[in-house]
Amino acid sequence: MSPHFMFLLAFIHAGIAFLTTGVNLFINHRRFVGTTTNDMTKLRLALAAELANLQMLCKDNIDALYSEKDALVSCRMFSAIYRGNLGRVHTLAAEHIAPVVTAYAMCERAEAYAAAYCKPHGQSAFSMGRERPFAASLIAAYEKAAAASDRALRALGATDCGLLENDTRAVAEAPQLAAA
Repeated sequence: MSPHFMFLLAFIHAGIAFLTTGVNLFINHRRFVGTTTNDMTKLRLALAAELANLQMLCKDNIDALYSEKDALVSCRMFSAIYRGNLGRVHTLAAEHIAPVVTAYAMCERAEAYAAAYCKPHGQSAFSMGRERPFAASLIAAYEKAAAASDRALRALGATDCGLLENDTRAVAEAPQLAAA
């Protein structure tokens, strides 16, 4: 075999190797992007479902405070998906991260108010007691948490999934408590 033929074979072999490497890199990149997009979508949907439950819990606690019920349900057990995936929040789109983190922070803030103003009533509830001097503060904290959850649900596009309920709460409810 002539040296020109050997050079041609080596050149063809190198070309096939580069082509194979390029195709493999392209396929692996597509697979990685697809997996990341899939994970982001699943996390977004799970967080939206959890935020919808937290929002309903905040509204239930507000209703319990207005109706002068003694027990408030704790929000901590309803944030398991967020706590378990805190390291993966960065996979969400940039415009989703701030509203989601703010919503959970506001729920934690309302929870801290409930822990400070109420007595523990089992593992997952608080008792207000007979005198309710801090009811207005708790209602305000739960209202802020519910509003932050609503903003996060809208940012996550939960209206498309049917997770966002069409419940509008009157702003004039706070004076109703002060008048009672």
